[in-house]
Amino acid sequence: MSAEGQTIPDEMAQRVARLINEAEDMRAQAVDDLKTIYGDLREELKSLGWIGQNISKEVAALKGAIAEIRLDDEKKAKRDEKGDRVDDYVSIISKARARAPARTRENIEQSGAGLDPKLAHTIVTGSQTETGRAALVAAVDILIDRDEAEERRSDGGLDIVSKHTEIATNEGGANPKEADEAADGSPNLEPSGPEVERATYSTAKPPSPLRPHCRNPGGTCGGSGSKHCHSCTKAMREQEELA
Repeated sequence: MSAEGQTIPDEMAQRVARLINEAEDMRAQAVDDLKTIYGDLREELKSLGWIGQNISKEVAALKGAIAEIRLDDEKKAKRDEKGDRVDDYVSIISKARARAPARTRENIEQSGAGLDPKLAHTIVTGSQTETGRAALVAAVDILIDRDEAEERRSDGGLDIVSKHTEIATNEGGANPKEADEAADGSPNLEPSGPEVERATYSTAKPPSPLRPHCRNPGGTCGGSGSKHCHSCTKAMREQEELA
């Protein structure tokens, strides 16, 4: 059908006009109702002994508070698609990270083989639109902030060496007692016992750990071999800049 000569049917136009008039009447009635409500409030405050200046000030403050609350409710009710998708991504990625806690952000970005199928599908689908990409980036940033906050709470920013680090260090080379025996060129024939063992370990120098600046030694760090994870690398860089 050609667009030329097209007009809104009479019945549709009349129905819309009637609905608009009813809405305008309701709006006018609502304005009158608001005036009545606030007028009654002023009268009640006067009966309590309030003076006119204080009444006007407090009623205005109450109006502002109600308007702000209604505005917040409207924002929540009209949350755009990006906001909803951010929550979805955070939930999905968090579940995937819970199943593989040692996987860092670099692992997720560089290796798609270990991704959860649902997570991979969501990322691929979301990255096809500008809104989806923005939501995905926001979700990843939220998770990184959570990780950094947990690291700060766990060790206060200090490099703490645990028993796991000592075990990993000894696996990479001879233990201190064996090092002493090798240096002497002969077996250690001195009396043994707790006191002697403490003295031996106190004088020997253990080999350097694979990752001396690791902030989460043991099984909780995402680093591998001598390569630090993202968080440790970032901390090392900040220390070098301060030095």
